[in-house]
Amino acid sequence: MTFLYPFALLLLIIPLYYLYFHKKNENRQFAPVKLSSLAENFSVKTTKILLLENLYLFRTLAFVFLVIVIARPVSYDEMENSEIEGIDIAISLDISNSMMTNDMIPNRLEAAKQTTWDFIDKRPYDRIALVLFSGESFTLCPLTNDHNILKQYLENVGNQRIMKDGTAIGMGLATAVNRLAESKSKSRIVILLTDGMNNSGIIDPLTALDLAVKNNISVYTIGIGRMGQDFDESLLRKIAENSKGEYFYAATNQELEGIYSRIDMLEKSRIEVENQQHQNELFRPFLLAALFFLLLEFVLKYGFIRSIS
Repeated sequence: MTFLYPFALLLLIIPLYYLYFHKKNENRQFAPVKLSSLAENFSVKTTKILLLENLYLFRTLAFVFLVIVIARPVSYDEMENSEIEGIDIAISLDISNSMMTNDMIPNRLEAAKQTTWDFIDKRPYDRIALVLFSGESFTLCPLTNDHNILKQYLENVGNQRIMKDGTAIGMGLATAVNRLAESKSKSRIVILLTDGMNNSGIIDPLTALDLAVKNNISVYTIGIGRMGQDFDESLLRKIAENSKGEYFYAATNQELEGIYSRIDMLEKSRIEVENQQHQNELFRPFLLAALFFLLLEFVLKYGFIRSIS
């Protein structure tokens, strides 16, 4: 509880002042009543006098509660008004045999998996799908907000061979685009990572690119390994530029981490979070208490006390 007008609490000096001077003059207002000869050496106060002497306490309490009302006690409930619009992302990951090359630590595939894992952690509001490709392609995990499930799938990538070897970039891209084609998100992107040249699959990479462009899907391409030898840089660059994405090259783990960080900054989710405070008025119990003590004083003074003989 807090007060909107805390300086009003200075008014509490008044009842303290009142109590001090009332106590000082108390004996002048009421005289003791002498009992009969059975107890003529003792002085006692009748019920009527006791009540009259202490009526000021009810008035004082009423004033104290009124001061609290004037100070306006309130409490606050924290409320968060959020407008969060994530984007839909399909990550298409090359898992061909060449991805086991250990020019990255411990190898290209594991380096790609780790940086992808970290990227997922940075995108809590996005739906993400995971596509794998080598000589063919398939969707390992469809678009999901459940990133724990997604990371479980990612963790097991590479533990066993599930497709024929080769590098079907066109199919890897086309499958990823298809995962996003029906999405209603305003922003949809594909992140395609490969270390090879297109040498497999029934879909040409440029055909898959046309599919991405028609669906207004941006493609970020990442080539890893030795530039110009293991992957087709010109193809990856063309796919990225024509789809309004961006092309990247990574030869080390650190460079790959930097690329994912760059994509993360380029494709920030729309997050508008406004913290609001809901104000709760707390003056009512104090107002009722003040009225109660004022009414109690009135009833005692003009009703009950007068009824006492």
